[in-house]
Amino acid sequence: MIYYTIYKVTNKVNGKIYIGSHKTKNLDDNYMGSGKYLKHAQEKHGLENFTKEILFVFNTPEQMYNKEAEIVNEDFLAEENTYNLKAGGFGGFDYINSTGKNLYGSNGKTSNVKDDLTRGRQTQKKLKSEHPEYAKMINEKISNTLKGHPGSFRGKQHTVETKRIIGEKSSIHQKGNKNSQYGTCWVTHNELGNKKINKNDLDRFLSLCYTRGRKIRKISR
Repeated sequence: MIYYTIYKVTNKVNGKIYIGSHKTKNLDDNYMGSGKYLKHAQEKHGLENFTKEILFVFNTPEQMYNKEAEIVNEDFLAEENTYNLKAGGFGGFDYINSTGKNLYGSNGKTSNVKDDLTRGRQTQKKLKSEHPEYAKMINEKISNTLKGHPGSFRGKQHTVETKRIIGEKSSIHQKGNKNSQYGTCWVTHNELGNKKINKNDLDRFLSLCYTRGRKIRKISR
């Protein structure tokens, strides 16, 4: 059986999210998204700092892409806390490139889609700062769209057997050099703070007044 899913990946470090569509035969296939800036963030922060939640499960690709288009629209793209760069649905960059149009109405006058996206976000930020009621409307719209609908996986639980399979897969994937932390260690500096480094560079950092390990900051209440 093939599942057509809408998923959300969340960065636990900064709260940024990515909404995407994914076709799979296994809901627990460990797929963590393919967005360009999402991948860059995962390399920067480490995959262990990202969580994935399946929001919707559909029977057809049409249902999946329609839901993606409903969620990942221009209002969503303009939010500063998202890694998405293109609108959801059957279109995306292929459609944009074929028509010569970029996001936010540039109509081909600007070739850099990222610049258009930045301008769109800046405009959205200004509107939200000057008009609180507009900000509230946009936030409520996105929140309502993400709430449970028919086909949503939210509120459901994996079976005991599924949890066992996920656990076994995770233990295999995290062994030896497959572990995301393999070959690394933490060092700390009194002024520069903590830093994760390759173990091969440990002696060099120790010579620069770093010490092995890291200091955990206490949060004042």
